This record gives sequence, C-alpha cells and structure tokens, in this order.
Amino acid sequence: MKKIRVILFLMLSICILVSCGNDKDVNKKDTASEKSDYNGIKEIDFSNKDSGKLKEVLAFYTNNKDKYVYYSSALEEYTIMFGYDYLYEVYLISFINGENQFQADEEKVSSFKSSLVTFDERFGNVYEQFKNLIPLIKGELNKGIDKNGNGIDEKYKEFIELAEEKTKIIDEIKQYYRSNEYKSDNFSKGKELNDKYLANYKETKEKYREAYNLFSDADIVLFKNDIKSSKNKNLLAKMDLIKARLLLKMFTKELYASSFQFEFIKAGTAININNRDYIDNLKNIQQSLDKTIQDMEKLDEKTIEKENFNPTKYKEIIAEMKNLSIYLKEIIIRFEKTDYKEIMQIITEFTIRNYLIERAIETL
Repeated sequence: MKKIRVILFLMLSICILVSCGNDKDVNKKDTASEKSDYNGIKEIDFSNKDSGKLKEVLAFYTNNKDKYVYYSSALEEYTIMFGYDYLYEVYLISFINGENQFQADEEKVSSFKSSLVTFDERFGNVYEQFKNLIPLIKGELNKGIDKNGNGIDEKYKEFIELAEEKTKIIDEIKQYYRSNEYKSDNFSKGKELNDKYLANYKETKEKYREAYNLFSDADIVLFKNDIKSSKNKNLLAKMDLIKARLLLKMFTKELYASSFQFEFIKAGTAININNRDYIDNLKNIQQSLDKTIQDMEKLDEKTIEKENFNPTKYKEIIAEMKNLSIYLKEIIIRFEKTDYKEIMQIITEFTIRNYLIERAIETL
C-alpha cells in the first residue's frame, strides 16, 4: 500500500467556518471540466447478506429506541464540531510553539478569543445540544449493556465519558481566557488546562472513531432493512429517499472513520491515505447517489403524495442532494489529483449541509 502524506498550511483551514454558511456549489466550473474516471465502478449493494447480524441489530434497536436516537444525534453533532476539530487547530496555532510546548502571551490570547467567538457563532447551538444529550445517553447506559449491540454500548460509554470530559475542559478554557484569569496567575492554570486538553484530544479521537464505526455498521444494516421493506410495499419515494440518506451517511463515515485520516501538527494538517481502494469506494457511493437522485426525479407528484410526503419539500430535498453530490465529486477529484488545498473546508461544508438535510427530512 502506498501512503500519501501531504502538509496543508494551517492558516488555510482557519477560513473553513467563515464559508460554511455560504449557499453555493463547490467549484462547479472546475468539477465540470475535470471529470473523474468511473469505468468499472459498481453500484452499492443495498441488501443485507448476514441474516444473523440483521436479527441482532433489529433486537438492539427495538429494545433501545431512545438510546439509539441519542447515539445517532450525538455522533452527528460531535462530527460537525470535532470531526474536523477547528477549535483544536486554532488552539495549537495560538498556544503551542515549535517545540510543541505551551507558550502564551497577550497577543496569542487575543487571537484565541477571536477564534472562540467564531466557534460559538458556528457551533454554539450544536455544542449545547450535544452537552444536553450526554446525561440522556449516560442514563440509558446505566440501565445496562445490551449484548445484541456487539460492543456498541461498551464503545459508546468510553467515547461519551471522554467527550463529556472534553466539553468540560473546553468550557474551563473558555472561562479562563474570557475572564482574564490568566493575567492574575501568569498562565499557571492555563498550563494545567493545556495538558488536560491535549491528552483528552488524543484519547477522544480514538474512541470517537471506534464508536462511530460500530454504530455506523449497525445503522447501515437498519437502513438496508428499511430499503427492502419499502421496496416490498412498493413505496418508491420512501425507498429512494432512504437510499440517498444511506449513501450520504456511508460517504461521511469514509471521511471521518476510515483509512483516510488527517491530524493536526504545528507545521500543518497531515493527510494520510493508506488504502488505494479508498477512492474507488468513494466513487461507488457517489455514482450510486447520482443514480438514486435520478430515480427520485422521475417520481411524479401523485406517487410522492400517496406516500404522505410533501411534494414541494421532497423536490427541495432532491435539489439539495444534487448539490451534495457535487461536493462528493469535488472531494473525489481532489483525492485523485492529491490536490488537498482547501479539501478540509469542502469536507466540513459537505458535513454541515448533510446534517441540515437530515433535519429537513424530519419535516417531510
């Protein structure tokens, strides 16, 4: 396997959150002129091959519906905020010197405070929602471990405890610098918080990926089962919508919990791709999404209404999914060309848009 390792200069990604809210197609002109080779790429198989696993996942879901929803929501929200950890990156820029040691002064604090404002503006609501989910999840876990989950509960318990610790450390850091406490103790507490924050980051990142992978595997099984059920009932609008949602979830998982990895270092953001089949897998997902969207576009209003969907909103969802497919193509092209300039910005924008689509689907 060939490893690709590229350093992206940190200052590029500081602009990520500034553009996340823009309503635009990503580099549409470039994508149209630089097409990727999809010859030999196969579509995604939407069937469940392992009946035993399906039985276990259905049992886990049936016995833990509230917990399952909490797990799903918390992972979505954590991924938006910390899948690509903007706050951690700007913290490194502000306080970690070339020798990887904590170093602070008034200018660095001022810069970091500005980044905290940006974080709160972009993620403040999601951050509070995530913190509110933590006691709900812990309450469910206190009821006991469900073995039908094949380790989901155990891994999620490790993840959520570290994630809770992370939010507490972040809140302490915010309070410490915003209250100007550092001026009276000459950054003494700042050094302690620094050690806690950096240590927690490494542990939480690992447990997040483990919990994400296990939960996502179960989620895919459930989605595929819903696709089969909808097909058997001839609910074509519902079936295609579930397919599209599943494909977007699968693509997101590949970006945050697979062989593609990115890590923050003082010199830049290191991108590693250790599996050369990775890009082909992304193409499989993107091609299947395009075909599914085309099928959705062929549905008439009567079919959509018959399944109790609002036709206008359904078509709006289709339009937004077409926009997301452009993001997917752009990400694939950049991976193929090893052109990683601004790729994390595109990935972050895609993740947020996908999250918003999921919220819109809830109103259909």
